[in-house]
Amino acid sequence: MKKNDIILVGVLLVISLICIAYMYATKSRGKVAVVTYGDKKEARLSLDKDGIYDYESNGYIIHIEVKNHAAAFVQSPCPDHLCEHYGYLKDEGAMAVCLPAKATLTIRE
Repeated sequence: MKKNDIILVGVLLVISLICIAYMYATKSRGKVAVVTYGDKKEARLSLDKDGIYDYESNGYIIHIEVKNHAAAFVQSPCPDHLCEHYGYLKDEGAMAVCLPAKATLTIRE
């Protein structure tokens, strides 16, 4: 190998290490389900931990289930149960709304 080849390999190695360090530093901390309910209250639920969470909103008790890295309205006490039909949300930006309870469920990074 010539001297210029060694320098080129060294520069490429340094650039690769910088890229790896940048990706590690900006790594996503995981998706969360953000529940907005009641009088502008907000709860953030990690999609990494399964569970059922209950919140009081506009006279209703809403139930949010986190399962398999997704979240959904479940067992809704509202008259039409439309919020349950959104199903389990897992993609960033996905949203479900329960109008009678004035609650939203949004997936965020």
